[in-house]
Amino acid sequence: MVNLSFLSVCRHISNILINRTIQFCCSSDILIMFAYAESPIH
Repeated sequence: MVNLSFLSVCRHISNILINRTIQFCCSSDILIMFAYAESPIH
């Protein structure tokens, strides 16, 4: 039972990290696109 709860906690933490990483990548993509649109050189 201890191993099962430990695995569920690890899975929960990994899901949070993955979601944070995806959100960070998406937000940085938006920033890069915005900077690209605002830059005079295309």
